[in-house]
Amino acid sequence: MTKKTVDGQLQTSVYKMEDGKNLQELAKEVTEESYSEQQLNNSLPDDYNFQLFYNRYTYTPKWKSFIEPLAEKSQAILFTENSAQQNYVLFIETKDTKNIYAVTGGYGHNAIRKYIDNDFGLDVLSRLIKKEDKILKSARERNFVGGIPRCFWSGSRVSSPAWRPAKQRIAAASTRRT
Repeated sequence: MTKKTVDGQLQTSVYKMEDGKNLQELAKEVTEESYSEQQLNNSLPDDYNFQLFYNRYTYTPKWKSFIEPLAEKSQAILFTENSAQQNYVLFIETKDTKNIYAVTGGYGHNAIRKYIDNDFGLDVLSRLIKKEDKILKSARERNFVGGIPRCFWSGSRVSSPAWRPAKQRIAAASTRRT
């Protein structure tokens, strides 16, 4: 999964590492994945421990051999032999709670995927959204609807009488789940 800038905004991923892992263990794992530690400047906040790792991977794309017989020899697609992928992992440890978070770019997430707390996103979401929020109700209804085309739903009305019993069952199930 390549991360790129969209509309001038940098796209990164933030992960919480599993409890019980320490920064030294994670650093060792990342260096075993061919990442090298980078020096940080001294102006970072004192409340956190930071460690930054970088990896540059050079390779010849497999599709080059497929394209080569198709393109004229003078075409730019054939000039560059190798491609490069740059990746990073930035670990941030809170000194008071010892929670460790990782910010990644490129394919950096692959180096830490074994240690990701998969419930972190749900934990954050549960603190941001209240049970009665409309967005949660909307998401719940969409999950029940599944493959029913959205054009059949118009607010609380259904465009075809045949869909009314289905909508009533969905609404009843949605009410029971809250």
